[in-house]
Amino acid sequence: METKRHPIIANHYFSHVSSECQLLFDNGYYFGCIALCQSVAEALARFMYEKWTKNEPEEYFYGNIQKMKEYKVKPDVTKLLIKIYGGSQQRNDFHHLNKTVPTEYEQLRNIATEKINALNKAESQIFKYDIIDGGLRTEYELYWEKKDGRYDTFLRLDP
Repeated sequence: METKRHPIIANHYFSHVSSECQLLFDNGYYFGCIALCQSVAEALARFMYEKWTKNEPEEYFYGNIQKMKEYKVKPDVTKLLIKIYGGSQQRNDFHHLNKTVPTEYEQLRNIATEKINALNKAESQIFKYDIIDGGLRTEYELYWEKKDGRYDTFLRLDP
């Protein structure tokens, strides 16, 4: 099963981990993929809320999701982030390896596929860009940092 990741995202503290989600998925490490996708969803909710509002993020995922809705943070990827997070019980099952965590290969692959597809879709909206005259034009510039007048990017290009 192949998924399509967004090839260029802003270079932030979660960028490397987000890319590892895809690598874990591609290599069949579904437990790791699921847990890391959930962590990246938490990071993205904090990051987007903080960047959009300039306020300190909430401590918990659902607090940030609620604040994102309240402040109408764009793009609205809250449903995708919730889908990745999977609800408190599913998140806790994978993060704490509760005895209720699924162990069947097909079930894990299906969950991982859902998570990685939602993450790729969320990132393609958050870090939406066009290549114009050899340069990057971003949809939501506030989510990108610049160094020496150039966007600090994290490239995820296949060889």
